[in-house]
Amino acid sequence: MNYLSKTVVHHATSANIIIIDRSCSVPVYLQVSNTIAKEIQAGRLSAKTRLPSTRVMAEVLSLHRKTVTAAYDELYSQGWVDVKPNKGTFVSDLNRIFDSRKLDDIVTKPH
Repeated sequence: MNYLSKTVVHHATSANIIIIDRSCSVPVYLQVSNTIAKEIQAGRLSAKTRLPSTRVMAEVLSLHRKTVTAAYDELYSQGWVDVKPNKGTFVSDLNRIFDSRKLDDIVTKPH
């Protein structure tokens, strides 16, 4: 595990950022992905930050690895993270994403 992974795990656990409420109607994987997305939005997880592996995150949160994988898949589908095979999951460059969405709006809007 590299320094960034240690930082994110430490940040996520010591500050009680990811809190799982098993009595909540929201599935656990969405609780995890929503919390990480909020941390990205708030700027507490910056672009290109490597998230912990699914194994490490599952161990830290006392969850099944498939739950964490589902959470990371959800973050990927929403554009919050990029997945680099054999390298890890990284916070997306949101400025790049928002700039490209603005460009798409300009291109698709009728004049």
